This record gives sequence, structure tokens and C-alpha cells, in this order.
Amino acid sequence: MNQTEWLNEMVCWDQSESIPRRTAIRHFCMHGLIPFLASYGYTVDNTIVSRLAKGLYRNRGKSTLDSDWSFSPVENSSVHTEDYKCHYYHVLDQDTWSHFWGRWGLWTDLTWDRKNDIEEYCWTQINLENSSQMQAVYGLMGLEDDVHPDERDGKDIYLKEAAESNEWGGYRR
Repeated sequence: MNQTEWLNEMVCWDQSESIPRRTAIRHFCMHGLIPFLASYGYTVDNTIVSRLAKGLYRNRGKSTLDSDWSFSPVENSSVHTEDYKCHYYHVLDQDTWSHFWGRWGLWTDLTWDRKNDIEEYCWTQINLENSSQMQAVYGLMGLEDDVHPDERDGKDIYLKEAAESNEWGGYRR
């Protein structure tokens, strides 16, 4: 089955009605996923609708371990650090996603594997520079709001603060 046929195929939505898969994906993204991410301070581009459709089509019938969602550029590659990713998983933890899936995961394509894929894929699609969560991470890292981590002088902030405060009196202990 080609992608157009797959998108036009009727799927069970919300266990009560059948709608074309393309409608289900669009509704899921525009009324579910995008507002969900926004409510936690993350922004994504509307192209996530077509990207998600592509990922669901390419990975249908595969396990999470075998799926491949590397077909689109990573939005946050310039700030893609473990600190930001850890914060993302702290904000959008398993309980938060479970609550989301309880409302939006009731159509047939959203198997356990695809839900896991979507959770991970969203990290690659959020625009951190335009997300309020970026400021939260800056605060946690002790950075000024307008300074990007890559623009610092490369010195450890704790050592810099200790040196400026003359905490060690200039001597190594």
C-alpha cells in the first residue's frame, strides 16, 4: 500500500467512529500534540503533522527498537545537550505522557511502540530557542537569559564564581 492509500484508509478514532487516517493525524497533532507541548512551554512547527504522518507510515508494524525516525532535521541541534534533554524528560515525564495518551492515544495506529516513538521524536522537533522551557534550563544552569550556553567563555561557571569571590584565597587546596 502506498502512502496516499494509507493516508486515505479509514481508521477507528476514539473507539466510536471511523475517519480517514490523514484526518486522524491532523486532528491528533493540531488539537492534541501541539497544544499539549505548548502547555508545558515547548513550541513545535506545524510541519510536525506531515513529519509524524511520514514516521507512522514508515514504521508501521515495526517495534520501537527497529523504527527509524531520522528522516527530518533536528530542530534543536544547536542546543542539543544532555542538560536540555534531561529537563525535557523531567517536564514531560512518563506520568505526564500517560495522561496525554489516555485522551489522545485511542486510535488504532497509536500502539505502544508508536507512542514511545512519538515521545522521543517530539524531543527532536521542539524549537528550544522559542520555547519558554529554554529560560527554565538557563536558570537551572545559572546562565543569564540572553546568553546561549555555546556563547559562554568556556569556563566552568562554578570555578569562575569561586575565583571571582576569592573563595580559596588564590591557593589550591
